[in-house]
Amino acid sequence: MFKRVAAVVLGMALVTAACGDDDGGGDLSGAEEAVADAIVAGMTGDPDPENPFADRESARCVAVGIVEDLGIERLAEVGLTADTDRPQEMFGALTDDEIDGIVDIAFGCVDVEEEMAAMFADEGVSMDSARCLARELNDTDFFRAAFRAGMTGDDTYDPSTDPEFMTVMLEAFTGCLTAEEMAGIMGG
Repeated sequence: MFKRVAAVVLGMALVTAACGDDDGGGDLSGAEEAVADAIVAGMTGDPDPENPFADRESARCVAVGIVEDLGIERLAEVGLTADTDRPQEMFGALTDDEIDGIVDIAFGCVDVEEEMAAMFADEGVSMDSARCLARELNDTDFFRAAFRAGMTGDDTYDPSTDPEFMTVMLEAFTGCLTAEEMAGIMGG
């Protein structure tokens, strides 16, 4: 039960970085635009319907933020250029501070709680309960850690193995779910 919900949290974190802002920021030069386009192409290339990167506007918000924050010279140092066809593979070469900056950009481009709530609702709980769960989890560092792990390719991060996460989950479940929803999850 908890492992399944932890998988939802981790899965959500691995694909989330969407926004409603069409351009993510200021005007880019031609070279910057080309690098941003390469990042967008890499992010929108995943056909998974739960991938918010599949939406070009969403991916663009993050891509422009990355280009503006790091600059094309730094991105070129780690191998991310206009010709890069898998830009996410380059993120592992960035510093911890740079990765944290990208996580901040992505979280600024997405309504994390709403995206997570939709995934919990897909697991069979009411939208009100799902929003409560999402709010409780969004107030922790676990979602951010899972997102960071996804960006850097760390496939060893599993929040369900962390006793602190399990305590947070149990408290969120008991505080947010109805008895019927709790029984459904426990039985599922």
